[in-house]
Amino acid sequence: MRPYLVQRIETPDATRSFQPTPVRRVVSEDTARTMRAMMNTVAEQGGTTSYNVPGFRIGVKTGTATIPADGGYRTDATIASIVGFAPYERPRAVVLVKLDAPKDSPWGSVVAGPVFSNVVRELMVYWRIPPTDSAMVGKLR
Repeated sequence: MRPYLVQRIETPDATRSFQPTPVRRVVSEDTARTMRAMMNTVAEQGGTTSYNVPGFRIGVKTGTATIPADGGYRTDATIASIVGFAPYERPRAVVLVKLDAPKDSPWGSVVAGPVFSNVVRELMVYWRIPPTDSAMVGKLR
C-alpha cells in the first residue's frame, strides 16, 4: 500500500477523502497464507500464553535480539519484541511491541507478550470485534 498521512480534508465548500492505494503484491497469497498459519501455530503451541488474547485466535512471532555495542554486543541487555495480528480468521490489527533493554527479562515472549495481549484486547473491544470463542462474548471488558 502507498503510505498516506491524511485521511480527510474538510473545507466549508467540500470534503476530500483519501484511501489506501495498492502499489504491488509483496508476497504471493500462498506465502501469506503459510506465514499466517505458522504465526498461529506459534500462538497456539508456543511455550507461553503471555501474548494470548482471551476469546480470539491470533498469530504472533516473538523475538529476542542482542544489542550491538563497540564492535561487539552487549552482554547485559537485549531487544525484546513481538509482532502479531488479530483476529486470525480476518485480521484487523497488526501490532509490534519492541522493548529496548527490558529490566525484568530479556525474552520477547515474557516482557513484550503481555503488552501485545493488552493492546490487542483493547483494540478488539474498541472496534467491537466479536470474539472467535463464543463463550467469551460479553466477557472481554
